[in-house]
Amino acid sequence: MYNKNKILTLCVSCMTFSAAISDAQENKYAREEVEEMIIRGPIEGSLKSASQIKKNGSGVLDAISSEELGKFPDANVAESLQRITGVAITRSRGGEGQFVTVRGLGEEFNSVTFNNRVLATESGGREFSFDVVASELVSEAQIYKTSQAALTDGSIGGLVNIKTAKPFDKIGLRMAGSISGIYDDLADDTGLKVSGIISNTFGENDDWGILASFSHSDRNVRTDVVEGVNFFNINVDANNQADDPNDNIPLVHNNARYSSMTVLNSTEERTRTGGTLTLQVQPSENSELTFDILYSAFESPSESAGVSFFPGNPMQLRPGSISVNDNNFVESFEAEVQVDLLSRSTDNDTQTIQYGINGILDINDQLKLEGDIAYSKADGVRNNTGPATNSGSFYVIQIPNAIASTHAQPFAVPDFQFTGPNPNFDPVNGGDILAPENQEPLDQLLPSQLSTHFARNDSNNIKDEVLSLKLSGEYVFQDEIALKFGVDYTNRQKDTLVFNNLNPSTDCPVSLCSSARTLQSIDPNFSATNLNLGDFLSDTSANLPRNFPVISTSEVERIYQLFASQNNMANPLTSRLQLANSNSIEEYIIGGFVQLDLAGEIAQKTWRSNAGLRLVETNLDSSGHINDILSITGTGQGNQEFAFSDDIPITLSHNYFKVLPSFNLAIDISDKFIIRSAFSKTISRPTISDLSTAITVTRKNEFTEATSSGRPQLDPPESNNVDLSIEWYGESASASAAIFYKELSNFIANVSTVEPRPIQYFDDSDGDSSTAPIDQGIRTINFTNSRPTNGDSAEITGLELAYQVIFESNFGFLTNVTLTDSRATVVGVSNSFENISDLSYNLSAFYENEIWQARISFNHRSDYVRTTIGLQGLTQIVDDYSQVDASLSYSPIDQLTFFLEGINLTGEDYFEYSEIPEALVTYEDNEPRITFGLRASF
Repeated sequence: MYNKNKILTLCVSCMTFSAAISDAQENKYAREEVEEMIIRGPIEGSLKSASQIKKNGSGVLDAISSEELGKFPDANVAESLQRITGVAITRSRGGEGQFVTVRGLGEEFNSVTFNNRVLATESGGREFSFDVVASELVSEAQIYKTSQAALTDGSIGGLVNIKTAKPFDKIGLRMAGSISGIYDDLADDTGLKVSGIISNTFGENDDWGILASFSHSDRNVRTDVVEGVNFFNINVDANNQADDPNDNIPLVHNNARYSSMTVLNSTEERTRTGGTLTLQVQPSENSELTFDILYSAFESPSESAGVSFFPGNPMQLRPGSISVNDNNFVESFEAEVQVDLLSRSTDNDTQTIQYGINGILDINDQLKLEGDIAYSKADGVRNNTGPATNSGSFYVIQIPNAIASTHAQPFAVPDFQFTGPNPNFDPVNGGDILAPENQEPLDQLLPSQLSTHFARNDSNNIKDEVLSLKLSGEYVFQDEIALKFGVDYTNRQKDTLVFNNLNPSTDCPVSLCSSARTLQSIDPNFSATNLNLGDFLSDTSANLPRNFPVISTSEVERIYQLFASQNNMANPLTSRLQLANSNSIEEYIIGGFVQLDLAGEIAQKTWRSNAGLRLVETNLDSSGHINDILSITGTGQGNQEFAFSDDIPITLSHNYFKVLPSFNLAIDISDKFIIRSAFSKTISRPTISDLSTAITVTRKNEFTEATSSGRPQLDPPESNNVDLSIEWYGESASASAAIFYKELSNFIANVSTVEPRPIQYFDDSDGDSSTAPIDQGIRTINFTNSRPTNGDSAEITGLELAYQVIFESNFGFLTNVTLTDSRATVVGVSNSFENISDLSYNLSAFYENEIWQARISFNHRSDYVRTTIGLQGLTQIVDDYSQVDASLSYSPIDQLTFFLEGINLTGEDYFEYSEIPEALVTYEDNEPRITFGLRASF
């Protein structure tokens, strides 16, 4: 933990460095001059600025810059980055960009820095969530695709650096602001977004300046989702029923797969508030000091309601109803099951703050020093919305004696329907309650038919703190030769506290699992409402349950609190700290580098290059608690209770030292053509959640026992990288082609292994509480343990093509294509590398003059492996995705612009499946988002 002494040391260091700059010799400090370009409009200006950055770089670099002060091209930075060649994004629920992949490598392989500093994150890992920071606070986003020794290490795919505006970027008073409405078509609601930025410089020589910016948005998001909750296996005989090995009916399908399904409707309110404050001072002509603060708060409480069925026992599938297709998947069946009503709520609430001070000092014409000190902190409650643990409040109300039927269709979502028992069924004279004539649609059920079943209330409380110090220098021997050198230090501590209300022995709240209770037996006045959304999951024509009882989580909580008071017991929903699932990780990274920048001319061709070496040592302490399984007691029908030892503190340490060489070369073979090549060795560090000491029992039923755990001793993934590209720059056009190759080792994948464990076993299946369980002695239990491990090897090869042109007619066009081929081997199993699409491309066209601006963009990403080992150990694949965005603006005067922007205008939906399209994992109905408003600048 950071104490007052560390903060005091930080402040003293800042003041000492400031004083040193103020007393420095009076050599003129030179601000960087930008090459003069003729610009006809902000879109053209943004493209040319980014092109200039790319052209002048020694390595492979792409950038997106703000079209105007406070006007980044998109409402979300990730949405803009996806238009860069080789960059794709993953989206949160609701279709908003959240993480970036570079050259197919996911967020865990990329580093994201904020003003060249590591920023604390509220997620469980290192990855930076782009939905946290408003785009109005950003002036430029850079992506370094090749490594340089002087850059921060930790990225194999690419390094993304987010830059905020500074007062010295442009001298004088500047102001800009906007107000807009955000219409979400699916939510049928309009949110509000306001932002503003002001910057000014002061003094006789404009030697100090201040910039302040803010942004606030509030909008409602709705998501309609179909989920495949789990997969099961069944042997099917010639009579289309579960096979009985003792009869003479031949077996025709062995281990056919079938799934349980859920439909879910969620509403979420996303509130994002952020701001920056930057002070720049030039104490003397040869020095500059910058102090900046970033603040961001993001809240997204949500409420969900759904209906689900879970036919885990193959005998629940009705005889004669089972149909198996050529992929050995059960495409249709009827099941006599319990149908579940689901109520979920999450309360994601995060805050991020960063303080930093940067100083630059020109000792003389040859030597320049730079120092940077930064501290950032992120606090948050991050709850998932999926069926896994840490999903906030998750309550299940059961409907016994129900029927589910499903039938696959030649599109993403299968037909499936639920019915429940007729409320007027006579159990004495009515016959079979599961007969079709005794079943009714779910919206016809009475409150008296709804019973308690399962209640989970849990969360992850995350605290992340990062302290970083850097000291670097540059010594120029002559115009063509410069030596860069430096040292840096990063101290990071991330604490994850897990809270839930579950009984560790049974994974169920105390006093709620022994028997179901009707909600009306607890509260005779209880009543439920039915879902009443005429457009629920309207993008699919599948026959789905679209009207069913809905019970809010607040109503469920009220019922359970009433139950607790009636029975003079503690509230079964009260969460408790789970020490064995919590973890604290502290990481110390010490690095140093030397880099030689060279330039010259050979055969009348100018060239520039850099060659460097980065040395980095990482030390890690992972602390938490573990407990051992003392015994298991069988309670009948496959249910088991586990007895655990007391929590025992544990700390595991790991360290590694790496030598990372890099080389970049650019040759200007003419005024318009540049050839680049690069060679490097890079690493990315294991995501923090994988380094946990926690060992969790995830399944307790007989013959399905399973655990999951982290591995603090993970080594960092490593990659040898080769890049070669050619670029052409014309008067108003540019083009590039690049090939890249990455050879990875030690990459991390989750692997499941069977681990036999001898454990004391008791039998209590007779249900007689008056007798002690029968001691069965030591029994060997085969646990399936899932834990991260360093993989064998992987290779990634890719081709990137890009072209942009701006015509004299005020029209412009840009496009890029990325082709990638990958192969990864995990424990002898070969598959495509996770998160890599074979094909992605972007097309954009625009028009602008002094008054009008118009742009339309299309981006496409082909299908890709999201998880190699997903549900039931199967590979999960995300289907191809295409999105159309457009914008239109009108500026009657230079200072005022009215704008209209549309995101996902075609309403592209998200579809994820398990190895075959019939095996649905997630289908999400996405609809367009429209933003309209006005922007003023002075």
